[in-house]
Amino acid sequence: MNPRVSLLLVITAATHLPATAFAQRVFIGLGAGVSRIDPGSQIVTRADTRPSIALRAGFGGRRVKVVLDWQRHGLGDDQPLPTDHQNGVTTRIPQVLRTEFLLWGAQIYLARGFYVRPAVGVSSNGFPVYFVPNGMDAESAEVSQEGALTAGLSAGYHLKLHRRFSLAIEATAFGSPGEDSSEGRTVVGIQVIPLLEF
Repeated sequence: MNPRVSLLLVITAATHLPATAFAQRVFIGLGAGVSRIDPGSQIVTRADTRPSIALRAGFGGRRVKVVLDWQRHGLGDDQPLPTDHQNGVTTRIPQVLRTEFLLWGAQIYLARGFYVRPAVGVSSNGFPVYFVPNGMDAESAEVSQEGALTAGLSAGYHLKLHRRFSLAIEATAFGSPGEDSSEGRTVVGIQVIPLLEF
């Protein structure tokens, strides 16, 4: 989704909330899921399906909720090692797919329990980094990250289990643009997030 279109949708929904929406409930949640992370070109890193985690907080009324959402996809990455680059030759390319999102969105209910949430924010892509002082042998290796603006869309169902407890079951799709050292990525996933309401 175009970041400008997403930003417009979020701003419109947030600024046109019913007056009673701000007197409604606050919620927080921590959940997990699975996602497919695709670097597109796959020249350096292969696409893979990995676990994900999410932390969410928001507030709002019955029809619109404003949501702050942090997600981390790509759990279970390979660890870069100095032995990956020796004698001027790369002998191993670790699969690093760590992708994080911090998103601000408007959760809009279309029917009882069903919702969509366009969101905008920042993303961060992980990639391996090697310190090669002599140009031949790596002395150390680590995972670094680069950030960029991003946008995406989630759709799901809000399952009410108790007056203060519910489950968000949703599908998400986000793009994380590449920067100088990292590839751009498309992340599509499913998450289940228990929510506690106040």
